[in-house]
Amino acid sequence: MSIRYGMKTALQVATLAVTSLFVSSAFTSTLSTMAPSHVDSQQSAAQAVTPHNLALARSAEKQVGKTLYYDPSYTSLDYPGGDVPIIRGVCSDVVVRALREQGNDLQQLLHQDMKSNFAAYPHLWQLKKPDVNIDQRRVPNLEFYFQRHKMSQPITQLAKDYLPGDIVSWRLDNGLAHIGIVSSKRSPTGTPL
Repeated sequence: MSIRYGMKTALQVATLAVTSLFVSSAFTSTLSTMAPSHVDSQQSAAQAVTPHNLALARSAEKQVGKTLYYDPSYTSLDYPGGDVPIIRGVCSDVVVRALREQGNDLQQLLHQDMKSNFAAYPHLWQLKKPDVNIDQRRVPNLEFYFQRHKMSQPITQLAKDYLPGDIVSWRLDNGLAHIGIVSSKRSPTGTPL
């Protein structure tokens, strides 16, 4: 999994002057242990696509056509393993679900980290403590979590650097934070989707 801020169809937004984050798919297999010692954080993502990368991409792709309604509303969730109904949600819900299917509960990992380090996280919502119902649904929290755990990769404008299963974050034209997973599919010109 890789995270870069700055991509729409994996590379279109990378040319904008926005904050960007890229987390290499090589980290997903060790996400729950936070010990990606087998991967240099500055290593290029242009490496062979592993079955693990493809599994994460396909976990996200399976949600296409199932999540039909954008719904950022606050909802009480179970913890751990909480989720809104698959028919609705936001971009981060897709990432959380895909990682959870691969054995990494980002809701739980983020909450545990925020409990121990709450002051370090973005305070855009005037909260006084972590909230298991919403924190993992907020892209700035996920971006900070991945950066904090040294999972981010440098942004490039090379399509070959974006592998299936990479997590990419960017800002939409209206300034809203967005996050997604690079698909196993490519455009006719070879651009990762």
